[in-house]
Amino acid sequence: MFDELCHGCGSCSDVCPSGAIAEVPRRVGEVVVGPVGRDGGLMLVTGRLDVGQVKSPAVIRAARAAAAALDADLVVLDAPRGVACSAVAAIRGADALLLVAEPTPFGLHDLELSLTLGNELGLPMGVVVNRDAAGGADVEGLCEARDVPILARVPFDRRVAETYARGELIAEVVPEVATVLAALPDAMRAIASQRASR
Repeated sequence: MFDELCHGCGSCSDVCPSGAIAEVPRRVGEVVVGPVGRDGGLMLVTGRLDVGQVKSPAVIRAARAAAAALDADLVVLDAPRGVACSAVAAIRGADALLLVAEPTPFGLHDLELSLTLGNELGLPMGVVVNRDAAGGADVEGLCEARDVPILARVPFDRRVAETYARGELIAEVVPEVATVLAALPDAMRAIASQRASR
């Protein structure tokens, strides 16, 4: 057995002809649930992977289950970028996918991979361009070619970086960004309804 390669799917124990492989529970992380924001109207579910562990899909599945138990009208999953197992575990079964991309060569490459993954999973998608006008890569051209709408653009603005650095929320400090972000839930609901109508 190579523990570091195990994804915890249980297939090895299912197919072992002599029953020599048995799974045992092992802690790989934790899920923490609590209110966030000044009015406590939002709940944050955080999956924390223990140091040295590599089985993030198990923590992601547990965090998703905890979020589902909250019975909220809207659940936003903040997933890792790219197409690794952790990204797939986070977005599988979602209603829609909101991708955040920066207009740089690396950002464009990651966006292309994520668009391909979303398409393979049959997810309707929208894009937010972060640090708009900072890199010059053709995010708009890629989105147009893949028929994926750009829903918002966050400007390349020093105030945004300063807000992040202070640990504050952009929406509370930069009014024009707050306006852009406030429109996203309805835009994503509209995109998700495309999947429901298929």
